[in-house]
Amino acid sequence: MGTNSIQEEYLPPKEFLPQNVKLLPELEYPHRLNLTEVLLDRNIPDRGDAVAVYHEAERITYRELQSRVNRFANALRGLGVGKGDRVVLRSVNIPEYLVWNFACWRIGAIPVLVSHLNRGSELAFKINDSDAVAVCVHSESYADVGKVRAECPHLKHVIVHGDQIPDTLHLEDLIRKQSEHAAGADMSREDIGRIIYSSGTTGKPKAILNTLEGILSISDTQGRHILKVRPDDVLGGHPYFSFAFGAANFLYLPWRFGAAVSIISQFSPERQFQLVEEHGITLLFAVPTAFRMMLGVAGAERQYRLSTLRLCQSAGEPLPEATVLAWRERFGQTIINSLGSGDLNYWLSTFEGMPDQKIGSNGRSVPGFENIVVDEKFNPVPPGTPGELIVRGPVGQMYWRRPDAQQKGVCPPDSRYAGWSRPGLYFTQDSDGYFWYKSRLDDMIVTSGYKVPGGEVEVALNNHPVVLESAVIGVPDKERDNVIKAFVVLKEGQSPSSQLVQELQDFVKQEIEPYKYPRLIEFVTADSLPRTSTGKVQRNALRDREIERAAARVEPLSQPGKTLEPQRASDVRRSVDDALASGLYCAEGVILALAKAQGVESDLLPRIATGFCGGMAGTSGPCGALTGAVMGIGLALGRSRGGEPTNASYTATQQLIREFEQAFGARNCKDLLGCDLGTPEGQAAFRNSRLHERCAAYTGKAAEIAARLIAEAKDDPFVPADPHAKAR
Repeated sequence: MGTNSIQEEYLPPKEFLPQNVKLLPELEYPHRLNLTEVLLDRNIPDRGDAVAVYHEAERITYRELQSRVNRFANALRGLGVGKGDRVVLRSVNIPEYLVWNFACWRIGAIPVLVSHLNRGSELAFKINDSDAVAVCVHSESYADVGKVRAECPHLKHVIVHGDQIPDTLHLEDLIRKQSEHAAGADMSREDIGRIIYSSGTTGKPKAILNTLEGILSISDTQGRHILKVRPDDVLGGHPYFSFAFGAANFLYLPWRFGAAVSIISQFSPERQFQLVEEHGITLLFAVPTAFRMMLGVAGAERQYRLSTLRLCQSAGEPLPEATVLAWRERFGQTIINSLGSGDLNYWLSTFEGMPDQKIGSNGRSVPGFENIVVDEKFNPVPPGTPGELIVRGPVGQMYWRRPDAQQKGVCPPDSRYAGWSRPGLYFTQDSDGYFWYKSRLDDMIVTSGYKVPGGEVEVALNNHPVVLESAVIGVPDKERDNVIKAFVVLKEGQSPSSQLVQELQDFVKQEIEPYKYPRLIEFVTADSLPRTSTGKVQRNALRDREIERAAARVEPLSQPGKTLEPQRASDVRRSVDDALASGLYCAEGVILALAKAQGVESDLLPRIATGFCGGMAGTSGPCGALTGAVMGIGLALGRSRGGEPTNASYTATQQLIREFEQAFGARNCKDLLGCDLGTPEGQAAFRNSRLHERCAAYTGKAAEIAARLIAEAKDDPFVPADPHAKAR
């Protein structure tokens, strides 16, 4: 890796550098590599008069763009900025951002991409961490720069586009008299071509390094083989240039193929549809939440002319299968799901023509990359087994001034996969070679001895038609170590309710293993979730907030209209899940959970429940879940405090059966499961068809209904039916 005359201690330790490989012939680049020459200048002879940038009503040709780039490059040189110097770029998406970036490459300076959303302390950290000598900023994003200038000793120049600001250099004044011709710096393919900061979801942002050849490889892997970019393409969407998604797809990809960029000033679903029509966008890029917002525009497929659109791409967060299918049904286009980062570009992606049964996966390795799922000792795991994803390709994880992060970012030198990058993700790979995201490794939730990937629960929740987005964490719990809690943002027009909580929980149980469902759900607004400057949810901040709440014993403040089920009813369902996980049958699990909630402990109860359930199996009587629930209601409500029989038990039992049948359409095992558990054949079918997962859903539902009915029937729910029951 070239040093660009940078202090050696700023660069990654050589023993922990990634092992990059060039698996495609097009990735063999010449040693001398100036990206402005390759990506911009080479388009001039054939496409100089073609539109390169669409911005509102403005059209900028390749020739005009080159002129602006060269004039600003000369201005930077005039200020003494040169090879290896770092220049911070801070703005919303505007054409000038492209000019700044190309001009830095022209003279060999290193663009440092910093979000316009960063505020004082974070902005000062990035300016100082990169030792930036200049900042290029839009006047609307200047205020925080002005506040921290005095704290940045290496910062010499602040260049402002837009309004004139005292004590700054105005961009238009700087370039007005500059030449339209500028020589390119003599650069090596291994020189650093960009610094971009991680989102900081788990701590302080890391400065990620990318070489010039690593940046160019984005075009020759994802751009050439997945997106198949053409000269007549117009690439559009909302991702900011300062984010990895926007940088890859707008700052780098288009120019390799002579394509054009459409810039949206401020995203709204309606405005994005308008720009598809006005700019003729062919490739549309958006995060899943934005696609779901666009799906919320009624009649969009009729209101807007979208005939130019040929392909869409999502990145930045897991893409729900429901979003892919709904978009295809309404607009007839595919949304491909690409996994990328500032470290590794794109290394996994779905693709056009992929089998429908693989929708929801992250696809296969992007050509030019290799991906393997390994265990804790870096041994490959069998198909279908979860493990850590490791990656190798034309780029690898490299960090600036962070030897600790560098060592963790690659497989150890003494391992089988020394130098492979470790993006910190938990995945499975199926027998067909498709990869399926589970979670970030640092978002793994350990609950009741199970390891539950929080991201997997989020994907399941986000597939529900009323959910806009969700965030899942583990909340400390004395009995289970952690319980799974989901923060859910509903789509516009949807209202939280206890019924919706139960519906979402049941939905997750149908999507993934039932024990992974969120036992706690809090409905929140999108802006109440703590986020990084790139818009990603900070789950560590959510965890810290929950710990503080528990310590202070306060109720959630951001939940609009608290409508969760009573806590003890929720405890009943937890007890049922634990009982099933320990090997007990449905009737046993329900009666034990309901008895425990009433303070009754007896080994006799589950034995009676199992015997009764077994006897009823051949008579088309109620299933085991209902059997245990009926017994639990009888235990709680069968006698008054004075010992007299009550009508409450009969009423609650009838209501239990009605609600259960409304939920599942039947009450007996044969109709519910499609097999007769009173026969050996039925029991074999139960085991072979994995019907225990459906049985768990029935059991949990029956327990929840019974717990709620008991709570409604008693002034003081869950008081023991007999205060002396424990002594018997």
